[in-house]
Amino acid sequence: MGHCNVQSPKKVRFDNTPTQHLSPSPPNQQLVDQSIPFNDLTHPSRIIKQSHSHCNPPIIVTLPSIPQLSVTSKFPENDLLHSVERLFDLETDSTAKFLTPEETLAEDIFLKTTVRLPDGRFSVALPLKDSPDKLGPSRSKAIQRLYAMEKKLSQDSILRGAYCKFMQDYIDQGHMIRVPPPPSSLKTNYLPHHAVRRSGDPPEKIRVVFNASFKTNTGYSLNDLLLPGPRLQLNIDEVMTRFRLDKYVFTADIRQMFRQIRHQSQDQLLLRIVWRFSPDAPIQDFALSTVTYGTTSAPWLACRVIKELALSHSTSHPEVSQILSTRTYVDDLNGGADSIDEAISRRDQTIHVLASAQLDLRKWASNHPGILEGIPPDQCLPAASSINLHHDGAYNAESAQMKILGVCWNPAGDYFHYQLSEANDALTKRDLLSQIARVYDPLGLLSPIIIKSRIIFRQVAHQSFAWDSSLPPDVLIKWKKIQQELPSIGGLKIPRHVPFANDSLLIGFADASEQGFGCVIYVVTPQPGKNQIRLISSKAKVAPVGKGTTTIPRLELCAAQLLAKCVSKVLPLFPCLSLDKVIAFLDSNIALCWITANPAPCWKNFVGNRVADIQRRIPSSQWHYIPSAENPADAASRGLYPNEFIHNSLWREGPSWLCLPLAQWKLSRPIPNINHPTVAAETKSSHAVSAVTTAEMFSQQWEYQFSSLTKLVRSTAWLRRFSEYISKSDVATGPLTTEELRSALHVLVRRAQVQALSHVIDDIKGKRVSQLVRTLGLFLEENSNLVRINGRLAASHQHLDAKHPVLLPAHHHLTKLVVEHSHHLNLHGGPKITLGHLRQRFWIINGKEVVRRQLSQCNRCFQIKPIPFQPPMGQLPSSRIAAKSAFLTVGVDYAGPFHIKAARLRGTATLKAYMVVVVCFSTKAVHIEVASSLSTPAFIAAFRRFCDRRGNPANVYSDNGGNFVGAASELRQLKKLITDPEHRRLTAAEAAVHGTQWHFIPPRAPHFGGLWEAAVKQAKRLIYSTMKDQCLDLEAFQSLLTRVEAILNSRPIEDISPHGSDDIEYLTPGHFLILRPMTSAPPIAPDPFDQSTSLRGQYRHAMELANHFWKRWSIEFITSQQTFLKWNRDDSKSPPRIGQVVIIKEDGLPPLSWKLGRIVGLFPGPDNIHRVADSKWKYCDRPKIKNRNRASEKTFSYTHLLRITSRTSVCVS
Repeated sequence: MGHCNVQSPKKVRFDNTPTQHLSPSPPNQQLVDQSIPFNDLTHPSRIIKQSHSHCNPPIIVTLPSIPQLSVTSKFPENDLLHSVERLFDLETDSTAKFLTPEETLAEDIFLKTTVRLPDGRFSVALPLKDSPDKLGPSRSKAIQRLYAMEKKLSQDSILRGAYCKFMQDYIDQGHMIRVPPPPSSLKTNYLPHHAVRRSGDPPEKIRVVFNASFKTNTGYSLNDLLLPGPRLQLNIDEVMTRFRLDKYVFTADIRQMFRQIRHQSQDQLLLRIVWRFSPDAPIQDFALSTVTYGTTSAPWLACRVIKELALSHSTSHPEVSQILSTRTYVDDLNGGADSIDEAISRRDQTIHVLASAQLDLRKWASNHPGILEGIPPDQCLPAASSINLHHDGAYNAESAQMKILGVCWNPAGDYFHYQLSEANDALTKRDLLSQIARVYDPLGLLSPIIIKSRIIFRQVAHQSFAWDSSLPPDVLIKWKKIQQELPSIGGLKIPRHVPFANDSLLIGFADASEQGFGCVIYVVTPQPGKNQIRLISSKAKVAPVGKGTTTIPRLELCAAQLLAKCVSKVLPLFPCLSLDKVIAFLDSNIALCWITANPAPCWKNFVGNRVADIQRRIPSSQWHYIPSAENPADAASRGLYPNEFIHNSLWREGPSWLCLPLAQWKLSRPIPNINHPTVAAETKSSHAVSAVTTAEMFSQQWEYQFSSLTKLVRSTAWLRRFSEYISKSDVATGPLTTEELRSALHVLVRRAQVQALSHVIDDIKGKRVSQLVRTLGLFLEENSNLVRINGRLAASHQHLDAKHPVLLPAHHHLTKLVVEHSHHLNLHGGPKITLGHLRQRFWIINGKEVVRRQLSQCNRCFQIKPIPFQPPMGQLPSSRIAAKSAFLTVGVDYAGPFHIKAARLRGTATLKAYMVVVVCFSTKAVHIEVASSLSTPAFIAAFRRFCDRRGNPANVYSDNGGNFVGAASELRQLKKLITDPEHRRLTAAEAAVHGTQWHFIPPRAPHFGGLWEAAVKQAKRLIYSTMKDQCLDLEAFQSLLTRVEAILNSRPIEDISPHGSDDIEYLTPGHFLILRPMTSAPPIAPDPFDQSTSLRGQYRHAMELANHFWKRWSIEFITSQQTFLKWNRDDSKSPPRIGQVVIIKEDGLPPLSWKLGRIVGLFPGPDNIHRVADSKWKYCDRPKIKNRNRASEKTFSYTHLLRITSRTSVCVS
């Protein structure tokens, strides 16, 4: 970087006081965009031409006016001081800018004069803001510069050869055309030219730049007459962030972008040069026919052509239009997709669209070799090379010297890394500032290191050292530590791809210290087992020092504002993320109190302005507290040395709990304490007055403090009476009168109309007939100034409010209270009844929709006809889809009672018998036993008989007592048996003897046992259709149950389809028990198990049949379980959460009798969806689920979850 000729300042101010505006820059000087961070001030791509604005003081950088191979930058003292002040300023973030008159003129010239040539190439005009007549003769001076250039070329044969080669290429491609010397009457302009070479490039690689800033004898240059145009270059951090979103990506470079755009013939008169290939040859005149390096308008014209190309193909090629408009930085573009085929398609479309304008792509690279198939190898970068993403704009001779860290992308590994150049020693204040300004980190991944170096300069600036004086030893030690540790960053690899989905979250952290404040943003994408976390962006700023230093809580608030601004910038880059997916964290309770206080007092300007800006960008409900030890933004506020940064996993990955499901996150919101001394110090003091008007008495949030219209009207009436009391002596006493209540309601309605319908009032007063005024016949009542309806009922004999109802806005809290009041008066009638009652006094804009929406949020109406929350069907447990032997994992259920006779004798007493149904999880095979009573010994005996005949199961699942909630006495007895602790203990003990583990499903969730419930239902149907009203004896009943068992084991286990299998015989549970259906006839073929066949052969044949059946089971049955047959309603937008108020569903009771409860625990399944909840209600605590693993092993919908309202809470049984 060139030496800065700046004198030592006498005093530098680092507080937040405004600075003096700088004087306008001379015409030949370029301006640096002030909307960029300080670390980008010296970035070459940031140097643009723009007009001076008093609200945006410029930084002046004088460009050289003579041919040379290096660029020297000279900063006037005031500008450099202003740059340093911006480093410590709290308010340097850019805001939205509008086009200036000159920028608008440039745009108009482009739209009016740009044409497409027959070959598709763009032809543009020079955007002149003044007449070319102001230019004086320039050919003779251009010839003098040519002689000077030839003298320099004669001393360097390599440079001369490269120069001649460059100019010959210009001629060969038709980019400059030979013309005769102009007559004196023809107005022309000649440009001197010289070579530039980037540091580190080979000697033969140069670029010829044409000096359009060369002054003629009138004092004007061509650049003085050209409009720079509005800034069209995208922010490189946004381009690189979009580059990280696609799984498969590609990059390319537009070959000779400027030179592929033609200038119109009349403009070529102003773009002439003189040249000859040998000093012995005659001087020749040439006209430059393309957009020319060195002209002020060249970068804008090139970017404007790309924008025009994107606009013209926005319909035919929307993907390419998106790439050109949002993912192209000057002549570098990138694109991609989440599939290779789609990426290739976008690549080909991009090539096609650019080729239509004669723009060719080269330097292709991709993270997948398949995307580069079909691209000539000479147009591709080497597969193993890293691509430097440090773009230099059109050109810059010192780009390599202007950076210490350059972000690079390795396509093979698909990761970012940093190419390091050796940092120079910083012996003076000037050297230190120069080194810090060279750091290039567009993604903000190295903010802790950058802020550390700025904090060091903060110390130097505060001590008012001269620019060229030696730095103190303690500063030199700190900088030397950074300089020595910096190479360790070269081994850092940062994944490029940022996976995101519809359920991804944008998580932001902010923090501040005495030295600085910063923020960091992550994208968290839920994944099975562990969430994926990617650092997206960060930003850090140095805290101001010296007089006027702000407090730590104020800096914390500034950090929150910085985070809110960064979120507003990053969020639009993710198309599927909305603002409700943002969660913000701060470790300052005081700053959180300022942000989340509701209702909030009137804050002082510093706090109030920032709180308003924060809440506009991120709602206060999405701000949470985080301990300082878990806050990754702490590194951005205090800074880290490179070695500390390398080992700081908290910065790269965020807090450890981000990997957990959202329900397990540490979301804490402290209760705002308005009375805290630091909080209260930022509150504006209120002064008592002797008399106030009604409008002054009420704050803007007055109505929002009430949830009842009656209370609001009465409170307003009392305040109005008090207002009259302090201003008058004769005031009414006693209860409020009807007139006072009516007058208070009119005041509230008038406030609502002024707040939400001010434009309507202005139309009425200005006698402007808008559509709303014309349709409703609106007018202002003289006495009350209320806006009323003047419809078609003026001749009716109804009262005033019915003939001319008062107009209410659709979106106002008063309207909400009025609708609720009318709804309650009409005993929760429907929308028609409520709206009819309302229109006797009020006319609500879009009334039907407002009433319908408000009634849909009524809790009482919802309780009358509640809608259950329905999570989607989950994944089948492993025991249902694993090929295991029959009855290894079973479900058990009771059914009955069935009335049987003790004997076949006439007059024998009847007894109760019960059916014990055992279902195999994998084969659906059924085993039925008879139990003589609802006792533990009877059940254990039935279970022993099952084990003796079918083998001991490994796992047994059964109902929980909460499922038996019916009114029948038999069900109450069955519930008593299942819930009896002694029964459960003895059952589990008996199962343990056989090596079996017993499981119980969650309470009130019979659908968790849907497998055995279906078997019981089928068995009951067969029994009742057979028995009818008969009373069988025990022997006949056992025979019937055995027959039912055989029939159930002979049923198909999947739907029978003529195209489902090549086998004629369908697959049944019996095939896994006896190798054929239980009810089928014996096989006609010779028995393979006769005496003539060996035992080994019989065994082999049986195993082959079993393997055949299991293979069919895997192909036919398992594949049929893929679809989600029910529970397909999407309730993902309002999932249950801990602390929500719920309705406890009770079977057998009307909905209005169901109890209210609160969710105290949620148990997610393996897909992180909650299907089981623990609730607590008013009179007793629900017994908690003993076996929580059941909630993660079994994945059935939880149908007892009910919403109370669609906006606040949900319910669970």
